[in-house]
Amino acid sequence: MKRGDGDGFHSYVFHWLNRDDFGDPCGRWRIDQPSGDAVTYTLAGNIIWPLTIALVLGSITGAQAGVRIAEKLNPKFVKPLLRAVTVLLIAQILFTRVF
Repeated sequence: MKRGDGDGFHSYVFHWLNRDDFGDPCGRWRIDQPSGDAVTYTLAGNIIWPLTIALVLGSITGAQAGVRIAEKLNPKFVKPLLRAVTVLLIAQILFTRVF
């Protein structure tokens, strides 16, 4: 099964449709989700650490810059901007899956 956004939700729905106990799938999510995969990949030596560190630093830097920029903008401008970015990201995902 391909990993991606919404895996937890799909797992929840799968267990709900099969009428499993709701406490049980919650426990399985901890191991089945990317946090468990990270431990597995680390122990197997499958992580490219220089690239991983660069991506983490870039993510943190970008998030901090985004927060500081958003604080300076008018709130009436931020919400439409976030909606536009969300629509563009959805369009990109649909485009890459179709073509």
